[in-house]
Amino acid sequence: MRASRTAQFAIAMLSVCALYGQAPARANGYRTVEAVVESVRRLSHPVVQVTLRDVRPAGSAGQRGARVVALSFPGQSSPGAARPWTEAGEAAWQLKPGERIRAFLWRQWGSEQWYLGRLERAGQGSDPERPGEKGLIATLKVTPERVSPGESVQMTLTVRNASETVYSYQTATGQQYDFQVDGPAGRIWQWSHGKLFTTAIVQGSIRPGESKVYSVEWDLKDNSGKPAPPGEYRVSAWLTVMGDERPAAEPVTLVVKRS
Repeated sequence: MRASRTAQFAIAMLSVCALYGQAPARANGYRTVEAVVESVRRLSHPVVQVTLRDVRPAGSAGQRGARVVALSFPGQSSPGAARPWTEAGEAAWQLKPGERIRAFLWRQWGSEQWYLGRLERAGQGSDPERPGEKGLIATLKVTPERVSPGESVQMTLTVRNASETVYSYQTATGQQYDFQVDGPAGRIWQWSHGKLFTTAIVQGSIRPGESKVYSVEWDLKDNSGKPAPPGEYRVSAWLTVMGDERPAAEPVTLVVKRS
């Protein structure tokens, strides 16, 4: 009976949040974490109860051994979806024990119940200073990483060719790179949003030992011009090259403090 009430409550929460596409306004305790999935209990599609092990802040060695039990929570709605669940809820439903994930967790004021927001599988983890398949090292710096409402942050993507051969690439337009900020309910800001680029294919290259540096500034407003509420955000950046593998940096956690 208790499990049934939990499932009903979670489904109700999913229905409300699916309408608004974001966490409730009174949500508190945003966390961006990396963890191993210990168990998955499927309640009622797409609601699952997930036990996460070795939970630690994203990008940090942290303290291993901590456990968190969370209910799945939706992110952005899938385009053209014929059913009311969302990408994040479906992704949580597909989780399997032993997988390593990076995810947003949140809980409401006065509650100890954590909810699992947007997530991504992290495989076995990666070293930001280890060259990728093409010999590239991509790093992202966000300054500052803790900011107050009304301020702005500087984001810098550096891509270095650590190999002994030239890295040649093509982009489908004049856009060479992109930056993105995700909140508990998914993407809230993307640098390229609303920008116009030349439509011709552009050729580019990075010589051995050479670095390409791209910097942008974010004013803490989403793509609709609304201020980002206090909480944790995930900043990501990558080169917009053509092909299956796009050089991307390890995401960085940005904290917007309460005023």
